Amino acid sequence: LGNEALFFPASCRKAFDFTQPDNSMVLQRAEVLNELKKAQSAPKLVVSYPEALCEKVINRKSLEKNTLEITEGAKVDITFIADFLTDYEFDRVDFVYAPGQFAVRGGIVDIFSFSHFRPYRIEFFGDSIESIRDFEIEDQLSVSKLKYITIVPNVRARFLSDDKISLLEYLGGDCAVWIKDAQMTLDV
Repeated sequence: LGNEALFFPASCRKAFDFTQPDNSMVLQRAEVLNELKKAQSAPKLVVSYPEALCEKVINRKSLEKNTLEITEGAKVDITFIADFLTDYEFDRVDFVYAPGQFAVRGGIVDIFSFSHFRPYRIEFFGDSIESIRDFEIEDQLSVSKLKYITIVPNVRARFLSDDKISLLEYLGGDCAVWIKDAQMTLDV
């Protein structure tokens, strides 16, 4: 995301109905939290709105604890990855097309993490990770080769609901906040 602004949306389709999460919005929220976690020293611009700010987020410690980091060349058992994803409520499917899904076909694991806008394809040679790429859903063609990825679970998951904090707490005390209509924000 580099120097771009990060958009932090509400995770539900309708602001008045918090029972219908939209996976694309959850994905975008997780991407922002992951970017903020990775680059603590680099300044970031986060754009949001009152309904999104009302929703609590996972704290940094819990996000780090519940994140799976995968590096090219590492020795990892495919069964471990599948069990991790199942434990974190990812759906096992034949072909991934939405955040929160994974597929295992022989020595290939496809994962659509909540921290990236395209799914990842991990190729194994035995228990060693031979290559990591992200790919397009429509044609299954690789876009770029990666050395390192982070698998972030659904940050709205029930088991991650302990110790949730506001986005402003997540950002820390050294952030600057600009509000267009402070009273409307407080009212929401």
